Amino acid sequence: MPRTTTQSTIELDRKKLLTALQRVGWVVPNHTSNPILQGIHLEASAGLLRLSATDLEVSFSTLVAAEGDLPTCVVSYPDLTRRIKTARAETCSIQFDRKEGVLVINGGRVEHRIQTMDAKEFPPVPSRSAGMEWRVAGQEFRDALAVALRGVAVESSRYAINGILLEVEQEKARLVT
Repeated sequence: MPRTTTQSTIELDRKKLLTALQRVGWVVPNHTSNPILQGIHLEASAGLLRLSATDLEVSFSTLVAAEGDLPTCVVSYPDLTRRIKTARAETCSIQFDRKEGVLVINGGRVEHRIQTMDAKEFPPVPSRSAGMEWRVAGQEFRDALAVALRGVAVESSRYAINGILLEVEQEKARLVT
């Protein structure tokens, strides 16, 4: 009779994971009436860990190289980030214990256990955008943003003039402030 395991584990570079968490974290709302939105969706297979977050208006996903498999699970973003930051080892292991419903993080001397949330409640995050895709070199975009930021107001009472409008038409893009 085959034995079914209640645990799945991945191993990955701690600093790369922390960088990915910080990228995804800007989407996670600080305060919400729906606690699942303060979670981060994790899933690993084929050598990659996919981290996803959403605030229901904006969604963001990123990939990190990881050895092993991790089934779909959702954990508190602040809790996971805090525990990855406190670890001191170069690599860390993340283990999902199905029986207890916890994510076990080991980044050196201490093992952290984080209760998971119901992954079925997490809103779907598309793997590709539904709209138009536009690509530009990073440095070129940073330079254009630096110019556009000069026209952005710093007054908080007039939100419409505190941002930058990105207009994309075929091969051209325009930043409007």
